[in-house]
Amino acid sequence: MSDTHIQRPRRNTVFGVAVLGGLVLGAVLGFIAKQGDVSWLATTLSRIGDIFVSLVQFTIIPLVFTAIVVGITSLRGLGGPRTVAQLGGRTLLWFAVTSLIAVCIGATDRARGQPGQRGPGHAVR
Repeated sequence: MSDTHIQRPRRNTVFGVAVLGGLVLGAVLGFIAKQGDVSWLATTLSRIGDIFVSLVQFTIIPLVFTAIVVGITSLRGLGGPRTVAQLGGRTLLWFAVTSLIAVCIGATDRARGQPGQRGPGHAVR
């Protein structure tokens, strides 16, 4: 019999430890926030959240644009320019319709109240 040892990639272990560390850190910060006046914590977490949202918004537009361009250019081998034009048009129409639906959902949510805000007594501040 030969010894065959299968090694797991190290990055999976590192990722798991990072996720577990984040969960523990979140639980500790939540416990600290419940104990008393921690406006510094709310300010810090708000700033981190704002930075994260900005980074996500910064990456969305190039990602969507690239996905559309790659999708349309990969259609070239399907039967000529007319087929590509039809499928490209359908793709753009589908993207526009789903984007409109997402915008309507977001606008409706915003019009109904302040998203992300809880009722009285639930604020960290």
